[in-house]
Amino acid sequence: MTNLPREMIDYYNQKKEHQRLLSGAGQLEKIRTERILDRFLPKPPSVILDVGGATGVYAFPLAKKGYTVHLIDPVPIHIEQAEALARTQPDCPVASITLGDARKIEKEDNSADVVLFFGPLYHLTKKSDRLKAI
Repeated sequence: MTNLPREMIDYYNQKKEHQRLLSGAGQLEKIRTERILDRFLPKPPSVILDVGGATGVYAFPLAKKGYTVHLIDPVPIHIEQAEALARTQPDCPVASITLGDARKIEKEDNSADVVLFFGPLYHLTKKSDRLKAI
């Protein structure tokens, strides 16, 4: 993917991201985020872009609730893990799983009701990259 820091790729290649939010202190982050989403998201069948959605830890539960979710992540191993997870969870299909960069989202303007931008806002440390993404 374009311009990703080597240390970021090396870290995510350890394949720990999916478990991070499912165990230990990460569970608190996941539970709190899900409660905020439940409170503020429009009702299904709204369209959600989960940009930087990693392995789909939020995308799959949202799809199960009836949302049309498009998962986009710049890390190839996350895409592979999300695709593998999708094969084991046919009851909560994600509309698409795509390798992509938050700074150049390959979707039409106004094609989603909501854009989740959790990872990109802390991985993109340059103001110009954040503005490009937003």
